[in-house]
Amino acid sequence: MSRIILFTAIVIFVLFLVISTWLTLPKHYIVTRTETGFSPKELHIQKGDLITFTSTRAIPYWPASDYHPSHGRYPAFDPGHELGPDETWTFVFDKAGVWSMHDHLDATVTGTIFVLGDEGESIASCLETNTDTLREVCWEGELKVAIERGGLAEGFRKFSAWYANDPQFQRNCHDIGHVLGKVAYAQFKETGISVVEPETTYCGYGFYHGFIEAATQSTGAFDLKEAVDYCYALAENPKITNKIVAHNISGACFHGLGHAVFDSVNSSLWGDDRAMVHSSLQACENAIGKEWERGRCASGVFNSLAGAYSDRAYKLDFNDSEPLRACTAGSLDYHSECSQEIGIGYVRDRNKTIEESLDFFARIGIASSTLDTINAYMGDEIRRNRSRTDFSIQAYVTVCEHIRDYEQARSCVQGLVEGFSLSSPAGEETTHTLDSCVLYTNSALRSFCFNEAGTEVEAYRGRAALPEWCATLSAADRTAVTVCAL
Repeated sequence: MSRIILFTAIVIFVLFLVISTWLTLPKHYIVTRTETGFSPKELHIQKGDLITFTSTRAIPYWPASDYHPSHGRYPAFDPGHELGPDETWTFVFDKAGVWSMHDHLDATVTGTIFVLGDEGESIASCLETNTDTLREVCWEGELKVAIERGGLAEGFRKFSAWYANDPQFQRNCHDIGHVLGKVAYAQFKETGISVVEPETTYCGYGFYHGFIEAATQSTGAFDLKEAVDYCYALAENPKITNKIVAHNISGACFHGLGHAVFDSVNSSLWGDDRAMVHSSLQACENAIGKEWERGRCASGVFNSLAGAYSDRAYKLDFNDSEPLRACTAGSLDYHSECSQEIGIGYVRDRNKTIEESLDFFARIGIASSTLDTINAYMGDEIRRNRSRTDFSIQAYVTVCEHIRDYEQARSCVQGLVEGFSLSSPAGEETTHTLDSCVLYTNSALRSFCFNEAGTEVEAYRGRAALPEWCATLSAADRTAVTVCAL
């Protein structure tokens, strides 16, 4: 009897070891690209598990990590090339987290892989990492859950709370705004109700970029009438009472349209930046009748191109011998938009200092493009860095004062003023501008800064707010401000 008991115990122990080993072995899953999307669309796996991607279609596919087209959230999760209809690709997920994905050849097809690790590891990797890109995954995932539970209103509540309390979110919230925009488009399509919450203007108007991307994906990127009509309607929306805000929103809308157009260019043109730009600008020109709006669409095109260069997407990369080569792909009417987007993208990709960047912009060759690019670059510097703990307004003021060319120095100052305005919540557009104006030792630049600040006050708060604002200035500074004398 004792032998039987011992034998039974050994068998049970061996079975326990086998089952335990089996449970800890990596598991193998299949995700299939079908005519309707990925199947399954969502999958929960353990860290270390494998997924084989396959297809039932007769055309190529390309599963990869978000964002499109960079795949930067989880760069390893990318085969690096399109897969043939009969070709499979297997990937081991060795990072816990929430990994959204798409078909690179049709970015409207999406899915999500939830990779679990040790207890709490997935959440920790999402919330506690110092990598902003990974934090975006967490914000976006939680935002989507909030919208599912409480609708778009709850999504805006979450978004607003993060913006108010998390400096890292403020620096990296543009793409999170896309999520709200895409959901708002679906609501607009169903009910005709437009969203005008103040948060739609935050984070570089990412909300409107997402809205328009969703609209163009719905109607086809080169069937832009509905999206264009919506952009025009925003400027006339009676719920948006401030004309400057309405103007900025409308511009962001057309800028987002340019993004969608470029990211929908036929893959046969990939690798030829000039051909891609030419095709995209033609789409903007064919759909948009007004010059300024066409320029905003063009800026979206060039912004997407700069992103593609930086991400080495679409077989593209910056050309050090001719960084602005794409600016000759269309009319010189768009040279300023091109030099701003590509020039700024280039100096950031090459990790140039502020001084090196300004020197590069000074050599663009077209004076108006140089001034516009310096303005845009300094504004972008403020938007990117003002929430950092080591942010120093004085450092930026000093940079502007050291520029020898007076017109370029003025553009530098103007960029700082506009940077504060565009990166502030509604009603606070000019709160921090005076902190920079008082630091200028060059009297001409100091007066120019205060004049620009006064113009911003009048634009955003109305002329009735000017007397109170002017009264906060010193007597000497107030006499230099044109709007204070009116």
